[in-house]
Amino acid sequence: MKTRIGILILMSILVLPACTNKETMKNPATSRTTSTETTDEPTTKVDNTVTADDVVSKFKTAGLEAENIRGMKPKDYGPLPMKAKSATVFYLPSIGKKNNGHVFVFENNEDLKELKSKYDDMGKESAMFFSYTYAKNNILLHMTGQATEEQFKKYQDVVDSL
Repeated sequence: MKTRIGILILMSILVLPACTNKETMKNPATSRTTSTETTDEPTTKVDNTVTADDVVSKFKTAGLEAENIRGMKPKDYGPLPMKAKSATVFYLPSIGKKNNGHVFVFENNEDLKELKSKYDDMGKESAMFFSYTYAKNNILLHMTGQATEEQFKKYQDVVDSL
Protein backbone atom coordinates (compact mmCIF):
# COMPACT_ATOMS: atom_id res chain seq x y z
CA MET A 1 0.00 0.00 0.00
CA LYS A 2 2.81 2.43 0.87
CA THR A 3 4.43 1.66 -2.48
CA ARG A 4 1.24 2.59 -4.33
CA ILE A 5 0.94 5.87 -2.44
CA GLY A 6 4.59 6.66 -3.17
CA ILE A 7 4.09 5.97 -6.88
CA LEU A 8 0.93 8.12 -6.90
CA ILE A 9 2.78 11.02 -5.27
CA LEU A 10 5.68 10.68 -7.71
CA MET A 11 3.33 10.65 -10.70
CA SER A 12 1.53 13.74 -9.37
CA ILE A 13 4.82 15.60 -9.08
CA LEU A 14 5.73 14.71 -12.65
CA VAL A 15 2.33 15.78 -14.04
CA LEU A 16 2.03 19.13 -12.21
CA PRO A 17 4.45 21.05 -14.47
CA ALA A 18 2.15 20.30 -17.41
CA CYS A 19 -0.58 22.30 -15.67
CA THR A 20 1.39 25.55 -15.72
CA ASN A 21 -0.39 28.74 -16.82
CA LYS A 22 0.72 29.27 -20.41
CA GLU A 23 -0.06 33.02 -20.33
CA THR A 24 2.45 33.47 -17.51
CA MET A 25 5.00 31.49 -19.49
CA LYS A 26 4.69 33.86 -22.47
CA ASN A 27 6.00 36.78 -20.42
CA PRO A 28 9.80 36.88 -20.90
CA ALA A 29 10.20 38.60 -17.53
CA THR A 30 8.67 35.54 -15.87
CA SER A 31 11.13 32.95 -17.12
CA ARG A 32 14.12 33.29 -19.40
CA THR A 33 13.80 29.75 -20.71
CA THR A 34 10.25 29.75 -22.01
CA SER A 35 10.42 32.09 -24.95
CA THR A 36 12.92 32.89 -27.61
CA GLU A 37 14.57 36.29 -27.59
CA THR A 38 13.11 38.18 -30.52
CA THR A 39 14.00 41.52 -31.97
CA ASP A 40 12.69 43.97 -34.51
CA GLU A 41 11.71 42.87 -37.96
CA PRO A 42 14.66 42.61 -40.32
CA THR A 43 15.18 45.65 -42.47
CA THR A 44 14.57 45.38 -46.17
CA LYS A 45 18.14 46.25 -47.16
CA VAL A 46 19.82 43.18 -48.59
CA ASP A 47 23.61 43.12 -48.87
CA ASN A 48 24.54 40.34 -51.28
CA THR A 49 28.27 40.74 -50.64
CA VAL A 50 28.33 39.58 -47.01
CA THR A 51 28.64 35.85 -46.29
CA ALA A 52 28.06 33.94 -43.07
CA ASP A 53 31.82 33.32 -42.84
CA ASP A 54 32.41 37.09 -43.05
CA VAL A 55 30.10 37.66 -40.09
CA VAL A 56 31.82 34.98 -37.97
CA SER A 57 35.21 36.48 -38.89
CA LYS A 58 33.95 39.80 -37.52
CA PHE A 59 33.04 38.02 -34.27
CA LYS A 60 36.62 36.78 -33.98
CA THR A 61 38.02 40.23 -34.85
CA ALA A 62 35.85 41.72 -32.08
CA GLY A 63 37.40 39.26 -29.61
CA LEU A 64 34.30 37.12 -29.29
CA GLU A 65 34.36 33.37 -28.94
CA ALA A 66 33.79 31.46 -32.18
CA GLU A 67 35.57 28.11 -32.41
CA ASN A 68 35.42 25.11 -34.75
CA ILE A 69 33.85 27.23 -37.47
CA ARG A 70 32.42 25.38 -40.43
CA GLY A 71 29.77 25.66 -43.09
CA MET A 72 26.45 24.13 -42.17
CA LYS A 73 25.57 20.75 -43.63
CA PRO A 74 22.02 19.52 -44.34
CA LYS A 75 21.98 17.48 -41.11
CA ASP A 76 22.73 20.67 -39.12
CA TYR A 77 19.38 22.11 -40.18
CA GLY A 78 17.36 19.21 -38.80
CA PRO A 79 13.69 19.82 -39.66
CA LEU A 80 14.27 23.49 -40.52
CA PRO A 81 14.20 24.81 -44.10
CA MET A 82 17.56 25.07 -45.90
CA LYS A 83 16.96 28.37 -47.67
CA ALA A 84 20.04 30.36 -46.66
CA LYS A 85 22.50 31.50 -49.32
CA SER A 86 25.30 30.82 -46.84
CA ALA A 87 25.25 29.41 -43.31
CA THR A 88 27.98 28.87 -40.74
CA VAL A 89 28.00 27.16 -37.37
CA PHE A 90 30.43 28.20 -34.63
CA TYR A 91 30.95 26.77 -31.17
CA LEU A 92 31.16 28.46 -27.78
CA PRO A 93 33.31 26.09 -25.67
CA SER A 94 33.25 28.36 -22.61
CA ILE A 95 29.60 27.45 -22.08
CA GLY A 96 29.89 23.82 -23.13
CA LYS A 97 31.41 21.71 -25.91
CA LYS A 98 28.14 21.30 -27.78
CA ASN A 99 26.82 24.86 -27.41
CA ASN A 100 26.85 26.76 -30.64
CA GLY A 101 25.59 29.61 -32.72
CA HIS A 102 24.63 29.95 -36.35
CA VAL A 103 24.86 32.74 -38.86
CA PHE A 104 22.61 32.62 -41.90
CA VAL A 105 22.71 34.98 -44.86
CA PHE A 106 19.67 35.07 -47.13
CA GLU A 107 18.89 36.36 -50.59
CA ASN A 108 15.45 37.57 -49.49
CA ASN A 109 13.72 38.59 -46.28
CA GLU A 110 10.85 36.13 -46.67
CA ASP A 111 13.20 33.17 -46.23
CA LEU A 112 14.92 34.89 -43.30
CA LYS A 113 11.60 35.59 -41.57
CA GLU A 114 10.50 31.99 -42.10
CA LEU A 115 13.58 30.51 -40.42
CA LYS A 116 13.58 33.08 -37.61
CA SER A 117 9.92 32.33 -36.96
CA LYS A 118 10.60 28.60 -36.76
CA TYR A 119 13.39 29.10 -34.20
CA ASP A 120 11.20 31.51 -32.21
CA ASP A 121 8.22 29.15 -32.26
CA MET A 122 10.33 26.19 -31.09
CA GLY A 123 11.57 28.26 -28.14
CA LYS A 124 8.01 29.16 -27.20
CA GLU A 125 6.86 25.55 -27.33
CA SER A 126 9.58 24.06 -25.14
CA ALA A 127 12.24 25.40 -22.80
CA MET A 128 14.50 22.68 -24.16
CA PHE A 129 14.61 24.56 -27.49
CA PHE A 130 15.06 28.05 -26.05
CA SER A 131 17.47 30.12 -28.12
CA TYR A 132 18.24 33.69 -29.10
CA THR A 133 17.61 35.09 -32.57
CA TYR A 134 18.43 38.44 -34.12
CA ALA A 135 17.83 39.59 -37.67
CA LYS A 136 19.31 42.56 -39.47
CA ASN A 137 19.22 43.15 -43.20
CA ASN A 138 19.69 39.70 -44.72
CA ILE A 139 21.58 38.24 -41.72
CA LEU A 140 20.07 35.96 -39.08
CA LEU A 141 22.05 35.29 -35.90
CA HIS A 142 20.91 32.29 -33.87
CA MET A 143 22.56 31.27 -30.59
CA THR A 144 22.03 28.65 -27.93
CA GLY A 145 19.89 29.57 -24.96
CA GLN A 146 22.78 28.45 -22.75
CA ALA A 147 24.46 31.79 -23.51
CA THR A 148 23.59 34.75 -21.31
CA GLU A 149 21.71 37.73 -22.67
CA GLU A 150 24.89 39.77 -22.19
CA GLN A 151 26.91 37.32 -24.30
CA PHE A 152 24.28 37.32 -27.03
CA LYS A 153 24.17 41.13 -27.03
CA LYS A 154 27.89 41.28 -27.86
CA TYR A 155 27.35 39.14 -30.98
CA GLN A 156 24.27 41.18 -31.85
CA ASP A 157 26.33 44.38 -31.65
CA VAL A 158 28.78 42.97 -34.21
CA VAL A 159 25.91 42.15 -36.59
CA ASP A 160 24.59 45.70 -36.07
CA SER A 161 27.98 47.10 -37.07
CA LEU A 162 27.86 45.45 -40.51
